[in-house]
Amino acid sequence: MLDEFDLTEFRSECTLQDGWLFEVTKGGWKDLELTRPQFLSARQDWVREYLIIGLDECVSVLTKEDPKVLSGSTRKKTVSLTFRGFAAPAETVASALAVPASMYGNRGEPVRPTVQTRLSRSYARFELIVEDDPPLDAMFPALLLRLGGMDRIKALRDAVRPEFIDVSFDVPARSSEDSQDGFLSAETVAQLHELEGGVSFSFF
Repeated sequence: MLDEFDLTEFRSECTLQDGWLFEVTKGGWKDLELTRPQFLSARQDWVREYLIIGLDECVSVLTKEDPKVLSGSTRKKTVSLTFRGFAAPAETVASALAVPASMYGNRGEPVRPTVQTRLSRSYARFELIVEDDPPLDAMFPALLLRLGGMDRIKALRDAVRPEFIDVSFDVPARSSEDSQDGFLSAETVAQLHELEGGVSFSFF
C-alpha cells in the first residue's frame, strides 16, 4: 500500500473521477520490480497488474486472475452519538447509557491495535444500525430511545463534561437504489441544540 504522494506519475491517468480500479499494462510497479533479477513472479506470462486507488492510499496488485468486484456496500445506515474529550475512564462512559458504546478509547491509547498513532482525546461512540430504512428525521429519535432517553444522555453529559458531542448520520445515498433525501425535524434540531452537539452527515 502506498500513499498517493508516491504515485504522482499516475495522477493524470488514474483518478477517482474515472474510477477506482485500473489495469496497468506498462510503467507500473511490475515494471519497476522487473529491474530486480530476483523478482521472478512478474516474469511469468500470466501476471497482470491492477491499481486500486482511494482518497489517500493506493494498492498495487499482481495477480493471475481477473478481479471480481462485488456490488453493494457492507456499510450500514447508522446514526451515532459520540462523547469526545473527557477525564473519566472511557470504559465508565461507555457503560453509562441503556446500551454499551460500540467503540471507545482513552486518551493516549493507540487509535487501533496495529498503529502507533495515539488518541488525543478519550471518546465513547454509541451507534444505532438502522435495519428498516426509516426516514432521516426518524433516526435520531430512535437513537435517543435506544440510549435511554434525552434526560439520561444529558445526565451523562453533565457528569463527564465532554469537550464535544457529535451526532453523525451515515446514509447510503450513492450505493442505494432509492432516494435518500430527507430533513431533520424542528424537535430534533431543538434536541441537538439542548445537547450542545454538532451534526455531521456521511454519504456513501
